[in-house]
Amino acid sequence: MKQKRTFVMTILSILLALSACGGTGGSGAPPQTAPLLEPVSTYGDVYYDLDGVENGVILCFHGTGGNAAGWTSGDKLSFLTNLQQGGYAFVCPTSLDQLSKQWSNDNNVANVDVVNVDAVLTHLNVPSDTPLYLVGHSNGGQFTSRYGIYSSRETAVKAVQISNAFGVTAILNAAAYKLPTLFTYADCDQISDAADVRNSISCLNGKTPPVP
Repeated sequence: MKQKRTFVMTILSILLALSACGGTGGSGAPPQTAPLLEPVSTYGDVYYDLDGVENGVILCFHGTGGNAAGWTSGDKLSFLTNLQQGGYAFVCPTSLDQLSKQWSNDNNVANVDVVNVDAVLTHLNVPSDTPLYLVGHSNGGQFTSRYGIYSSRETAVKAVQISNAFGVTAILNAAAYKLPTLFTYADCDQISDAADVRNSISCLNGKTPPVP
């Protein structure tokens, strides 16, 4: 148990170090891409690299107005490159609603994006017991909470990193939500109030046992 907890906290530390906003850009070769998964109308664009899948898969969720391709430039490319070099696999899906370019906010197992991401992992032949680590920016950060509790692979989710978002309060408050969760935020963020983030952290810390 101690070894597992140490592993999870190490992953969270890596995510914190690599996913901070305002990076200086990436280096190295672009990640492998699969922009034409079939049928495209079902899955949307997906970027991925499954080398190191046995170590776990980092699921990366874009923010409002974005898509999977947003992870292939700038600080997000640097993040993926570091994952590759660290021996981890990643999958960056795209929300199905490409009109608003946001992830579904339905709080149930029928959430279309949750179902779709599960289908993407199945399509890519990712074993159902593969450890999953969730990373989300802004609207994608909100979606991590939904995926973490409503996915058919729920038991495989090991940790969550949320940037520039405070999570879904109703889900974070749920007794079933016990995922180690790391928030990266700034007091000067004009979209996600830092006080709301702190409330989410307090909610998780106040659980029995506390959620780190």
